[in-house]
Amino acid sequence: MDFSLSEAQAELAGLAGKILAERDTPQRQWADLAAAGVLAAGLPEPLGGAGLGFLEQCCVLAEIGRAVSLVPYLPSVVLGAGAIASFGSPDQQRRWAAPAGDGSVVLTAALSEEDGGDPAAPSARSRARRRPLAAVRR
Repeated sequence: MDFSLSEAQAELAGLAGKILAERDTPQRQWADLAAAGVLAAGLPEPLGGAGLGFLEQCCVLAEIGRAVSLVPYLPSVVLGAGAIASFGSPDQQRRWAAPAGDGSVVLTAALSEEDGGDPAAPSARSRARRRPLAAVRR
């Protein structure tokens, strides 16, 4: 069995690795990964992606790990946008998956608390707050 990377996988990984090595902050890395189409590469073409798959996304993840980068590719693009692209309504795909692919939206999971049975009315301990990517500490 041949486990070598396909040409598309190698090119995507090389591009991601180059961007991650040349940019000094997660914000710049994220913006340049988006501009180069790396973020959207695994999304379907109607959502602005290249229609590549999970293995190509894994190649990008490997480069992110190699660079020890703090970009939120796994939660935002692979898990968030990927799930919405596969299972979301057309409106959800346009509203969330496509913007995650162009880097203008960062997605993440929201988990309910033990005592919060209603996600629309979280317990008093839960607080959502906007935080720029620059607020992430190394």
